[in-house]
Amino acid sequence: MNLKIPNVTVHPASLKYLHQGHPWVTLDSFSKKFPPNPFLIAREAKSSFLLLHDPHHNKIKARLWSSQTSVPVVSVETFHTQLLDRLRAAILKRKVLRASHPQVFKRDNFYLFFAEADFIPGLQGLLLGDRLILLDFTKTIWESHLDFIFSQVKQLATTILELEIREMFYQKRPGPFLTYPDKTPARANPFVIKEFDLRYNLNFTLGSDPGLYTDMSAVRFHTAPLFPQARVLNLFSYTGAFSLFALAHGARQVTSVDLSPKYMALLTENLRLNPHLDPAKHQALIGPVNAKVKDLEAAHALFEVIICDPPSASSDGHSRHNHWKTAGELLASLDPLLASGGSLVVFNNTHQITRKKFEQDLRQIPALKKYSMKEFYGLDFDCPRLPHFPEGDYLKGVLLKKIHSSS
Repeated sequence: MNLKIPNVTVHPASLKYLHQGHPWVTLDSFSKKFPPNPFLIAREAKSSFLLLHDPHHNKIKARLWSSQTSVPVVSVETFHTQLLDRLRAAILKRKVLRASHPQVFKRDNFYLFFAEADFIPGLQGLLLGDRLILLDFTKTIWESHLDFIFSQVKQLATTILELEIREMFYQKRPGPFLTYPDKTPARANPFVIKEFDLRYNLNFTLGSDPGLYTDMSAVRFHTAPLFPQARVLNLFSYTGAFSLFALAHGARQVTSVDLSPKYMALLTENLRLNPHLDPAKHQALIGPVNAKVKDLEAAHALFEVIICDPPSASSDGHSRHNHWKTAGELLASLDPLLASGGSLVVFNNTHQITRKKFEQDLRQIPALKKYSMKEFYGLDFDCPRLPHFPEGDYLKGVLLKKIHSSS
């Protein structure tokens, strides 16, 4: 059955961005008047854009599905055909990537498709061992299509990647994980996956993430040369992926700092899961990062590598803290802890700060004037980036080298 798709007028600025390849139409005086239909057409003289309408999203009111000289009336069946083509193309890309970069994909966790960058707007497919998780960043776009998507992705994973999916989960970000198809809350049932020969204990009841950030996997791989014989300080350590990775790549000592006793307990459990790592080489510090940094300076601690990967915001139970607003103060306080010639790796994980602004902010910190920017990190491999879409380029990192002192 064909769908009658209404034409809508979009703001001239939104139309300009659509032409440039930006895939969102955000809330404005035009988009708030869109009719409630799930599909919309933004039409102008020479081109048209087929949009997926998300009326209940507080910011992103529509996401680009296709642009062409003329957009025909479509049916749900033709939409599913196009969707299946995109899912297949994304999973075929992962097959090629896994074959061409076997060391980067020496892990059970990777993305089968990555939302807008794979032209499946607002939806990610994450594989954690034999578990498939659909991560939905929209309010209403995908809910009526979940049965189709789960069944097709499960089949494609088997036929293309030769991987069997045994359990399926759904998460409307940043909400709880639900089992699928019954959509009941996931049980506290820990499971283990491997990433770069390291074992991690994951659990779908920890919060909005299961205990390991897969979008950081390729970044961790690239940092391996920093760690042999280094003393490493891992700030905002979460469940310890960088800490374990550093130990596995020859660090002589790793100090992990996190505010959360729960996450530090999980880090300790992850250490136990990897008996080839020496727990005597690891120190766990629980408390506010700024306070622990002061304690380390007072103890005259010195490190060759410091990892600083703050969450965009965190809470101590009394108030929420935006870490990037005070990043200059924190990064300046790290200078006494870093040995001459040492490496400072800094990350920012929000689309609200562009890569250009991130680098500018770092260059304006007086204490970092004696550092040189050596390498930049970001989404890669199974987490591609879409050109002209800065919001999708949310993960930004830089390797700063402390210039050797002349003394």
